[in-house]
Amino acid sequence: MGERVRGAAAAATFVALGVLAAGCAQIPTSGPVVGGEPIEPADQQPPFIQVQAPPPAQGAEPAEIADGLIEAMGSYEAGFETARLFLTEDAALSWNATAGITVYGGARPDIKEIPGGVRVTMNVTGTVGVDGTYEAAPAGTTKTIEFGTERVNGEWRISDLPDGLIVAEFTFGREYEPHNVYYFDPGLNVLVPDPVYLPQNENAATLLAQRLLAGPSDWLAAAVRTSFPESTELGVDAVPVRAGTATVKLSGDAGLATPEERELMTAQLVWTLSELPEVDQVEVLSGDVPLPQGGRAVSTEDGTMAKFAPPVLSLETPLYFISDDGIATLAGGEPRPVQGPLGEMADIREFAVNVGGNRAVVVSAAGDELQVASFGADEVVETLAQGIDLSSPSWDRAGLVWAVDHGVEGPGVRVNRPNGESVELIAPGLQGRDVDRLAVSLDGTRVAMIVDGRAYVGTIIRDVDARSAIRLDELRPLGPEGQAIDVGWNAADSVVVLLATGGDEPLPYIVGLSGQVTEPRGLAVENATRVATAPPTERRIILETAAGVLLEQRPGNRWSEITTGRAPAYPG
Repeated sequence: MGERVRGAAAAATFVALGVLAAGCAQIPTSGPVVGGEPIEPADQQPPFIQVQAPPPAQGAEPAEIADGLIEAMGSYEAGFETARLFLTEDAALSWNATAGITVYGGARPDIKEIPGGVRVTMNVTGTVGVDGTYEAAPAGTTKTIEFGTERVNGEWRISDLPDGLIVAEFTFGREYEPHNVYYFDPGLNVLVPDPVYLPQNENAATLLAQRLLAGPSDWLAAAVRTSFPESTELGVDAVPVRAGTATVKLSGDAGLATPEERELMTAQLVWTLSELPEVDQVEVLSGDVPLPQGGRAVSTEDGTMAKFAPPVLSLETPLYFISDDGIATLAGGEPRPVQGPLGEMADIREFAVNVGGNRAVVVSAAGDELQVASFGADEVVETLAQGIDLSSPSWDRAGLVWAVDHGVEGPGVRVNRPNGESVELIAPGLQGRDVDRLAVSLDGTRVAMIVDGRAYVGTIIRDVDARSAIRLDELRPLGPEGQAIDVGWNAADSVVVLLATGGDEPLPYIVGLSGQVTEPRGLAVENATRVATAPPTERRIILETAAGVLLEQRPGNRWSEITTGRAPAYPG
């Protein structure tokens, strides 16, 4: 079995979008993408109570049948048996409930009787594909569909309807919850989360394993890799979880893989299933033969599995910023310049520190040069590239330097290797648009951006064998509508967007790639201009104000001054 790039396969089981109603998390309204509060241990969670929709009422009119059908679509059942009671026999057999979801907000859909059926009009907030991907609809989007009706034994039934579900936003919080499925970056070095949504009343371990084997979502597929052969399936109907151990039996071809490939497959399953609160470790079998070497159940904390963890920065990683003297860090609460010429280089716009924390790229004061140097007394500053109105540098795990460059025709973004060699960036979604800020995820597969004043996230498509070009694709909006000012990654599956809404002062919103938005708490920060954050989520959020003050959010949602300075940044 060779390593391969696998595109998104058709889902073996439909996985729908949901919202975890926790803390201040909100139902998605304008983004694809934030984690809510931590999930409580299984023995502390309130039991899930399924809401059963009523069957058709005797003598109901066509509009009432259509309304009852939509209500029944919102109460999840494996086969949607209750919803099918509202259909004719032929329609019940042909209707595909797993073809996607139209999510509507506000009041119930407007239903009017028309000749031969009913017309349903709703305010659409988003749609969910068969792969579990949520796409936000622009504000004010409406959708009209028609149901055909006919009498069956004197009772009205729906005879014709489009495939898929129609579900209210509120129902998502009741019926579905988000999970991450893990795939590899192109180099097979680290795991990348792909958010999916599962019904709460189903076997989550089974559905997660099925979703993983089906391949990544359409949105992420070209940016990641999977270690499973396309023919790999579950060898049994379910994944049992007993005493904290999930047992996954795969079809026999998985056992034919090399030891390295078996380790990669095990890692994807262990990290995916271990996000369930009831799973402490995972046993992976091919037939009845253990897949991992050693033949034992493993957890994310085992050395062979931990090395593939989604990348984060150590909690000891310092915050960097521009002081009156140059690039500095906070040590013992006091600014301390970095070693070498960059610690004495105050007249710069911005900078980015590499993931290793030993080198930085800076934007010259005139905004026309990218300069680079390592931290050290004997290091020298070299010119990396020249541009026009350069800003927002970012350094990815592959060693590439990204920056906004208004002199680059087309995307308005430049990418350079550490030796200055330019890398072609193919970004059709940026043509004719204004890019203001950007931040590459630590795993190197996605980039968050401010484009035309709106936050977006796109996928980075790299060919590990061809180094001449990379592609930025699949831009999707992030978070609520408003004036986006800055953006940064605070977890592998969420970003912080500094956003001003409704004329208010800007505040940091946590926006998950699953579609959730966690609103800021505490008082607004006057004239906030930049945000600094980095995985893991425990890391603090730092704001810069127009007055050059750096603020940190403290317990109790208070903002406290930590120092004066500009352009706060964590490595990356």
